[in-house]
Amino acid sequence: MPSPFHGIDTSARALRAFQRMLETTGHNIANVNTRGYSRQTVDLSTSEPLRYFQMGERSLGTGVIVGSINRSRDLFLESRMRNATGDMTRYQTMATNVKGILGVLREPGADGISAALGKFFDSWSGLASNPAENANRLAVQTAGKDLAGRIRAAWQEFNTQNLQKTDEITSAIAQVNDLGKTISDLNDQIRAQLATGGQPNDLMDSRDLAIRDLSQLVNVNTTQLGDGTITVNVSEFTLVDTTGYRTLPDTYDPATGRITGWTVPVQIRSGQLSGLLQSVGQNQAAMDQLDDLANNLRTHINTLHLTGTNPNGTTGIRFFNDVAVPPQTGAVDFDLSADVLADFRNISNSTSGASGDGGLALSIANARRTSIAALGNKTFIDFHKDEVTRLGGDAAFYQSVADTQSAILNQIDQQQQSVSGVNLDDEMANMLRFQRAYQAAAKTLTTFDQVTEDLINMLRR
Repeated sequence: MPSPFHGIDTSARALRAFQRMLETTGHNIANVNTRGYSRQTVDLSTSEPLRYFQMGERSLGTGVIVGSINRSRDLFLESRMRNATGDMTRYQTMATNVKGILGVLREPGADGISAALGKFFDSWSGLASNPAENANRLAVQTAGKDLAGRIRAAWQEFNTQNLQKTDEITSAIAQVNDLGKTISDLNDQIRAQLATGGQPNDLMDSRDLAIRDLSQLVNVNTTQLGDGTITVNVSEFTLVDTTGYRTLPDTYDPATGRITGWTVPVQIRSGQLSGLLQSVGQNQAAMDQLDDLANNLRTHINTLHLTGTNPNGTTGIRFFNDVAVPPQTGAVDFDLSADVLADFRNISNSTSGASGDGGLALSIANARRTSIAALGNKTFIDFHKDEVTRLGGDAAFYQSVADTQSAILNQIDQQQQSVSGVNLDDEMANMLRFQRAYQAAAKTLTTFDQVTEDLINMLRR
């Protein structure tokens, strides 16, 4: 037969269950602004009924128990969010870098290389029209120094940016490894708590947040295991598994966007690290373009200038500095030759030596319209302008994709918040509901206590 205290026990279970629900609601409200927090809900279950015999087998309900405290989480949305985050940070990084390249080139504008090329050839036209005027020869020297200085300064700035990018890549790889260790440590804690019957919801939120932060750096694939742990892969590289975590190597090939130093090269497909690796390649391409421009200016202008005679009566002088034996040095040290830097009268204007002959100067001036085979059959100005146009198109494309991915990410985040986010209005309504239920259970307990006390008093008489 059921005990006289059965009702008290049933009411006490209800009080404990409703107290857990109130505590969980309070936990949700306290973490309304906590990044990565997932709203938690309490699932109630009926407790095991009491079986007894009275004219046959009977059962009597014993109340309620807390079945589980669960996180509100959509794994599909979480996966989509990681992918969108990785793509957005990759294209944002690349867009920022290309804009930086355009900023260094200062194109379009009066301070750009295109403008300097135009002034350089204009100065030769001026010298051709009046070769005896020293002011025109000085203008050629000044325009040449300005052109060489702009090309050299841009190359050096790109080289400095690449050194900075190298530091950023090293830092990003270190962050990947730190997050791998964090995820591995959380795996161990979650596995231990689940093994003892616990529900480590907050630890799982911390692990999901670490994985989301990781997706900002690299492309991430995860697999949920039966013991509650998660394996994390970065393309072909297993960062975290059941045995712990591995360190992503810090050697890389920016030309292919791969991390080297592992059994197989690890292709980084998204995230900030992917954008940084491609940015190094973009900067190197810009440096190579400047090298091509500088070397071909050396070759073409010097070939013409070497045949000329200057007012000092000397010939065989290069206009731009160059080496006797290839390979040429590119833009890193691009400048006027030592002779032309020392004396603008070493600038030649003719092949005849006559002071009024501007034929050589005119030939150099006409080089602005000469197609250079090594530059893809483009003129010097067109070669540079086409590169700037391409960079501008790349910047617009990368920014457009980044904006699109940002909009997608915001949409996914809103969907995720509708599932996992804490709504204060809902939580306050739940709190009032659970409070009423708690008060009802407390009233039931008081009633059963009074009935039991009356029964005991009757037996004492």
